[in-house]
Amino acid sequence: MKLSAINKKIILTIGLVIAINAFAVVSLWFINMKIKEINDRVLSSRSEMYSKEKDTKEAKILKDNLLSLSPRVDKINAVFIGQKDVLSFIEEIETLAKESGVEMEFRSVDISKSDSGEKPIFQFKAIGSFADIFQYLVLLENIKYQVIFDNISFQEKRVSGIDDDTNVIWDANFSLRLLSYN
Repeated sequence: MKLSAINKKIILTIGLVIAINAFAVVSLWFINMKIKEINDRVLSSRSEMYSKEKDTKEAKILKDNLLSLSPRVDKINAVFIGQKDVLSFIEEIETLAKESGVEMEFRSVDISKSDSGEKPIFQFKAIGSFADIFQYLVLLENIKYQVIFDNISFQEKRVSGIDDDTNVIWDANFSLRLLSYN
């Protein structure tokens, strides 16, 4: 059976249409796969962007919190002194003595054991009226550093030749441990 020219053209046309349709289906499938791949990348990028935005917000909140804590940290750090600040601590103790009207002299400062964790011990003597020495003691208790008195002793000394209570001078020996030492 011979196919006529018209039948050949129809078969050729149908074959061509099927081939074009097959090419179109394959092309659409590839395009669909590329679109899906791009869509997945966009979703991944969007998710990553939201995550980074959240991290940025959290970092900003943390920074703001740290900035608000900074003055408090400075106050806390001001309470602690190191070996380089011992001289300023001694000067502060001497200033308090002058403010109280008390004569003061250091006997010893022991910071040698501070490497083993023990706190420095300051031993000093204050001379003055009982009220002035007591005021000095109160000022020392309220100093910004954490201190503990290991020993305090008072001794009455009368001025020679005068026997009334207004001319009594007191000696006070202090042994003070600086707890806020690092």
